[in-house]
Amino acid sequence: MSSPTVFWQNPLRQALFWACVVMAGLTLGFGARSFGGLLAAALILAIGIVTTTTLRLEVTQDAVIARWLPTRSVSSAAITAIHVWPYYVRFLDKDGNAVMRTQPGWGKKQLVEIGEALGVPVYDHRTLLGLSQKEAGTLMRRPTRS
Repeated sequence: MSSPTVFWQNPLRQALFWACVVMAGLTLGFGARSFGGLLAAALILAIGIVTTTTLRLEVTQDAVIARWLPTRSVSSAAITAIHVWPYYVRFLDKDGNAVMRTQPGWGKKQLVEIGEALGVPVYDHRTLLGLSQKEAGTLMRRPTRS
């Protein structure tokens, strides 16, 4: 069994988490003189934890495992294409059905590397800095230096 190729999402998510922790701490320090202040601090911390949990994608010869909430796994042979949309990434089978869907957060280089590790094409459906979408995806290629 070969060791998995692991892809982590953007580290800025972790920075956002720690910003939420600091905000919760400040809320507790300055405004938690009531039950509402404690509730606000707990809510800020919960939002930080849920929104910044990092997705870890492991690619092996046998399977693709997405470790997040919850952990999902699919056979590597079942994936024939990857489509990147503004709010999710879909791994498709030969019939065009989604066998796995994950949250976005990888850069272009990482997405191309994931496609190369699986031996499948990666199509980008994002436009306008990733905020809107287009129906016909653009084939992503490894960036070249000029």
